[in-house]
Amino acid sequence: RALGESENRFRIISSISSDLLYSCRRSDDGLFRIDWIAGDADALFGCDTKALIARGCWRPFVVAEDMPLFASSITGIQPGQSSDTILRIMHSDGSIHTLRSVARVEEDSSGQGRHQLYGALQDITELVQYRLHLEDLVASRTVELAHARDAAEAANRAKSAFLANMSHEIRTPMNAILGMANVLKRGGVTPMQAERLKQIDTAGKHLLDVINDIL
Repeated sequence: RALGESENRFRIISSISSDLLYSCRRSDDGLFRIDWIAGDADALFGCDTKALIARGCWRPFVVAEDMPLFASSITGIQPGQSSDTILRIMHSDGSIHTLRSVARVEEDSSGQGRHQLYGALQDITELVQYRLHLEDLVASRTVELAHARDAAEAANRAKSAFLANMSHEIRTPMNAILGMANVLKRGGVTPMQAERLKQIDTAGKHLLDVINDIL
């Protein structure tokens, strides 16, 4: 009675959690066969507990690509060893679910060298999908930032090219005007002409200073 009450308590606890708990005994062929389950098998696999026990193992649900991982993390572990693995299974409705499988193997209490596997399965499909969604968002944002960086760098190059061009296009004619004013002044001019050339020189130098400040 105490054992039954303990098992019933354990089943109730497992039924309100997201995990499916199970134990298996290793058969003579080296494969494990389920002998006890607690939890909602239908939510994970789309079949009830009796049907899952009748199959002997949840191995038939594992997608083909993950079979080697199942073999190494479930079938292949020995007494004292444990595993914590992510595996994909094909639900009975045809959808792919991602499960976290935690398992440990111990010698059973019979003293005959038989192995007992204790395992827990948790459906993490939504968590994986959310993580992939976040990764897509990060990748998309990274592309947007790269485009924004490229645009900023292009604008900076355009600004630098503009300033270099303006420096040449504006300073060159201004220097030519100031130079020619000095040439005229040295060539012999009347006092009135000298005064006007001086005004041109003063105004030109002032304008050149303004241009230099702007650039």
